[in-house]
Amino acid sequence: MLKFVCLFLICLWGTSNGLYAQNVDSLERALAKAKYPEQKSILLKKLAWIYRNIRLKNALDYAHQSLDLAKKTNNRKLEAEVTRMIGVIYLHFVYHNEGLEWTQRALLLSQEIDFDEGVGFCYDSFGVTYYYQKKYIQAEEYFQNALKIF
Repeated sequence: MLKFVCLFLICLWGTSNGLYAQNVDSLERALAKAKYPEQKSILLKKLAWIYRNIRLKNALDYAHQSLDLAKKTNNRKLEAEVTRMIGVIYLHFVYHNEGLEWTQRALLLSQEIDFDEGVGFCYDSFGVTYYYQKKYIQAEEYFQNALKIF
């Protein structure tokens, strides 16, 4: 379990500092040039991911735009990924109930489309959420389920 927590913290640290501004600028330029809805959805997803630790509103705006485009293009895998990302964004801003709700939606969608990696990431998100809530037994169960998949 400690391994998962450490990886999570490393991911948090890795997108901080001045690198995010450079990434935001290049992604926004690419978004302005993107011709296809699926391309735009992927770029919006990347922007949402960058903002997940910085600004809740920006992160959610980008994520919901990405989700809308994923649905319009019927890209169910991308829809599942973005849905889970919305849960992660809420978790980063300590909105655990919303995070769990969105992660549950992503889990159901991932299971429906047989997206095992998505299921594993959902279990990991549940584990992180319960860990922060100091529900260590539940957290460990979800981490173990994720570990079995990965």
